[in-house]
Amino acid sequence: MKDEIGRMKVVEVRPSHVKLFYARLSKADYSRSTIKLLHDMLYPVFEMAVDDDIIRKNPCKMALRDFGRDPKAREAITNEQQEKLLAFVRESNVYNVYFPMLVIMIGTACRCGDSMVLVN
Repeated sequence: MKDEIGRMKVVEVRPSHVKLFYARLSKADYSRSTIKLLHDMLYPVFEMAVDDDIIRKNPCKMALRDFGRDPKAREAITNEQQEKLLAFVRESNVYNVYFPMLVIMIGTACRCGDSMVLVN
């Protein structure tokens, strides 16, 4: 973003620039959610410029279409795979300290980001 739109003045940015930026990200195989995340950062910046009468229209409006690749399908590990993982961690001299956390995470379907709440 910094090398393309970031080097332009706010008044110079056109919808075609934003669409081209998203198209380049899409061609570089960025996921749709990553492109949407960047859009969700850009849109309010230009909206504030509209509110402050710096520009007339938000160049990001209607710029986000079907850019990016579809997200990959995720599969949960099977019960057998869970048992193998827990057995490996429990018997490991290196990873056994993580065993209680893994048991809680697997048992509650807790995600990694959610587990920080448990640790702190």
